[in-house]
Amino acid sequence: MDIRWDPRYAIGDALIDAEHQALVELAREFAAATAQKDLQRLTMQLYKYTREHFAHEEALMREINYPYYDAHADQHNTMLTRLNDVSARIAKNEHHREAIEAWISEWVVQHIARADAMLIGYVKKAGAPTTGRLAAQADNHRQWCLPFTIIH
Repeated sequence: MDIRWDPRYAIGDALIDAEHQALVELAREFAAATAQKDLQRLTMQLYKYTREHFAHEEALMREINYPYYDAHADQHNTMLTRLNDVSARIAKNEHHREAIEAWISEWVVQHIARADAMLIGYVKKAGAPTTGRLAAQADNHRQWCLPFTIIH
């Protein structure tokens, strides 16, 4: 699996874009992991980070009155359920690594590149997000964000 951050994935919200970059990096780390304990740790980390990210993204969608909020939030719930299932299978060592890698890659890249890309026009129309939301969430984001280098 070779997924990379592409600046074209940016939606125009600094917090969401930084979180998307971190999700791509977590997916890359998962692909590089070989030990079972690392797979378990990274899957749980991916789940927790994703849950936080989705909360931030859904707050942004509500803030900008995104008309497709319900459908987008349903996608988030479906992905979290699937990621939770994947985590449980990895914990029991009942998984097919290649299938999980393919799903994570598809989920991270395709969701960002397609579903989240639909937010771009609405984010631009709304202007810069409120500093209150950014300030409140920036501290939380820093606790989850991992040091990494983005490959363009």
